[in-house]
Amino acid sequence: MLSVISASPPLKPPKLSPGKEFEGLDLHDAVVRGSGPHYTYNDQLFNATSHRKNMSRDIVGSFTCHNCTYLRRRAHTWPSGVICTQVFFTPDGQYRTILHAQQCRRCEAYVEPVVNEDNYVKKIVSALDLWTGRRERLRPKWDEDEKETPPHDKKRCHGCQIGVCTRKLTPGKEFEGSYLHAVVARESDDRYKYDQNLTKPTSGRSRSKNIVGHFLCNSCTPAYEWESGIICTELFLGSNDRYRTILHAQQCRRCKAFVKPDVDEENYVKRVVRALDLWTGRREPQKQLFDESKATGRHDDKLCHGCQIGVCNGHSMKKSIQK
Repeated sequence: MLSVISASPPLKPPKLSPGKEFEGLDLHDAVVRGSGPHYTYNDQLFNATSHRKNMSRDIVGSFTCHNCTYLRRRAHTWPSGVICTQVFFTPDGQYRTILHAQQCRRCEAYVEPVVNEDNYVKKIVSALDLWTGRRERLRPKWDEDEKETPPHDKKRCHGCQIGVCTRKLTPGKEFEGSYLHAVVARESDDRYKYDQNLTKPTSGRSRSKNIVGHFLCNSCTPAYEWESGIICTELFLGSNDRYRTILHAQQCRRCKAFVKPDVDEENYVKRVVRALDLWTGRREPQKQLFDESKATGRHDDKLCHGCQIGVCNGHSMKKSIQK
């Protein structure tokens, strides 16, 4: 007697979160005009069926909160250079996009994005052309559309909240930690490799660390210098012992200019390597002791770029100390 093997049912995409995630189908006509008949929209694609995983693009646009109309009699509008947009595709030219809401600063309601169509088409078609082999990889350029947009508020971005948003470093405010990798390599016997392509969606573990160091503002005359025990440093760990750090600027109290941090290398290496060793199972968790190097004065969360975009631990630390 022949046994009948039933075919497994096709994978179904998870439902979109109402009011927080939005299908990009309405923008497909603009994509066709920008690319020709190369791509077709398939709203059944998702991470498990996409040829590439965890791919997002930052799109320029704006948000208008009409909920504020009822509360304050005037709608609240804000621009954004980082509208989180997930992109799924297959090699035969099918694709799908999901756009993510941001929360209003006034009333915390989630608001649907209104994207700049030209920017959307440029980013989506460029990605699809690269992935399908229709163009070569090019050196990234600074996008003119994104110059005048405010810092990305990770606390209020739905993409950031669920771990799918990937944003570019903000010039003058965020700094790649690759220049410190040599000291990390020496301390860790070269077991960790630096990968500046890691983001929160593509990393297995991520957390912000408070690093000791100082800042020197040369915009002031004479130059103004201050110490900090909370230099916000984002740390990401990927597969195969790959890691990445992003260091955040602080603003000068006198002139409000953003200043690049100068970290204490010994403190940086100790914090980063200990975290990586813990996450990779190379050491056991230990009770955290008070570090005297933290005693560098009050952390001003209004002047810390990490606090401004919601990734710094300094504000929560201050609250715990006050308790």
